[in-house]
Amino acid sequence: MMICRECGENIPEVTSYFGGVLDGPFAICDKCATAAEQRRIDEEGQIAANVYMQKVAVQKSRIPYSDSDLSKANHKLLRAFGEAAFKDSRLSRRGIYVHGRAGLWKTRAAAFCASLACDRGHSVCWRSVPMMLSDYTRATMTNQEGAGKFISDMVRPDLLVLDDFGKGVLTARGLELLYTIIDDRFVNNKATWYTANGPPEILNKWIRVDDVGYAESILRRVNEGAEVLKA
Repeated sequence: MMICRECGENIPEVTSYFGGVLDGPFAICDKCATAAEQRRIDEEGQIAANVYMQKVAVQKSRIPYSDSDLSKANHKLLRAFGEAAFKDSRLSRRGIYVHGRAGLWKTRAAAFCASLACDRGHSVCWRSVPMMLSDYTRATMTNQEGAGKFISDMVRPDLLVLDDFGKGVLTARGLELLYTIIDDRFVNNKATWYTANGPPEILNKWIRVDDVGYAESILRRVNEGAEVLKA
């Protein structure tokens, strides 16, 4: 007889351990082997949970106003936004286009629901459109390879929020960027949320130069892929 290294109980000289054979100084009874395996699974699960929570925290840190005081909220808009954003408690694949004058909680409503999407395990990318256009110009000014990663970061997540849609300097390159992102997400049935001061037709005023016809295509993608809400 041999002694289990974990509990000290007598065990046969050769014992099975999940299909293998262990003896000598590595002898362990089946009960302790099962317990050790469960501990390993629990530890790996805790590590995975910690990594996931860190990832959620990083995503939420990039969402503005996610901790806004709800007592001051535009509850009518927040309710309508939430109902459009989640269907049967799941993130809807259909986008949302919310518009209205400043101060009506458009961005905050989107931020609150985007934060909730993070909590429910969805990957989220939040971008201010003016800043996005500026960042894209800098990213591609000296390195064309940066364009691919820049676009990938916005087409890959489950949810993309484009805040202040219709603002910023829209060059021909920026217009192509917008079309590429919006079209890719539309084709792949991924949710895109827009906040803007005006209805989708503001594109016609925002876009100055459009030799390719991107404006019409973007407008069609927005109207077909998003539910329009007025704040």
